Amino acid sequence: MQTVKSITVIINPAAGNDTGARIRPEVEKTFKQLFPQHELFFTEPGSKANAIALGAETVADLIVVLSGDGTLHDIAQGVLSRPHTDRPAISIIPIGSGNDYARTLGVSTDPLEAIRDLLDGVRVCADVGRCNQTWYLETLSFGVDAAVAISTVNLRKSTHTSGALLYAHAAVLAIVRELKAHRVRYNIDGRLFDDELLILAVQNGPTYGGGFRIAPRASITDGFLDVCTGKKVGALRALFYLARIFSGKHEVYDTFDAYKAKNLVIDLDEPVPVQCDGEEQHGTHFEISVIPRALDVIVPAHSPVLKIAENTQGLTVSDERSVDA
Repeated sequence: MQTVKSITVIINPAAGNDTGARIRPEVEKTFKQLFPQHELFFTEPGSKANAIALGAETVADLIVVLSGDGTLHDIAQGVLSRPHTDRPAISIIPIGSGNDYARTLGVSTDPLEAIRDLLDGVRVCADVGRCNQTWYLETLSFGVDAAVAISTVNLRKSTHTSGALLYAHAAVLAIVRELKAHRVRYNIDGRLFDDELLILAVQNGPTYGGGFRIAPRASITDGFLDVCTGKKVGALRALFYLARIFSGKHEVYDTFDAYKAKNLVIDLDEPVPVQCDGEEQHGTHFEISVIPRALDVIVPAHSPVLKIAENTQGLTVSDERSVDA
């Protein structure tokens, strides 16, 4: 498999309450020290449209994104719009509030350690999800959990919290103030359902909300999406389940159902909150599918993704180091 000779580092200066701007000099210095033989280019995404354009047009072998899940999501839209053979690999240095995709990849939350881990990084061919015209890397959800994810944007500014604590705070507020189930008609690989649901998550990776393990068996290399549904319950029961979802132990309860899926169609009677990698979506009809092995990602040599991929017949992992030191 082709190794990496050129690297574009896209730095979101506003990510992590301006952490990107604060650590940019040290990040650039570390890259130049560790990768002296590589072509290095450092830039900022600017706007959402510019981030998508960078993904679509960057000529480097590897794009490293110093950001949270949102900027990575935008850049991935551009990368995935390209012909498969023309797509650069991607990796992330997580400095956002959720960092769920980085968690799935096993990337350190210490930016300098994450850069050092690229030296022995391994290229993995990862699946992606697609919802209508949008690709997603980790999570898609409908209803109360989507409403919680969307509300964290403003709550983060007022509480100065992040990660699972931020999501838990938002979830408790949503459960106490307004807990509403929605009628959902959905088709999972030809199986038809019609339910009143509080939760409907269609996951590529196992977590959302900064570490809540809504789909604990999800894998980005198995060729499937993992669907979790949660039936209507009262507020006290919902609070009880919230802690179980965090640890991934909720599926033992009859309230929840879990499925593996390649294709889904979801129809709603009315618009409900919908989020895709933390980005708000709109509509009442959603066609969802998994695109196997659509995106090359560079993961640390100790990444849990590698063990999972080996268990799927080793078809998705390069035998070579992907970044030449």
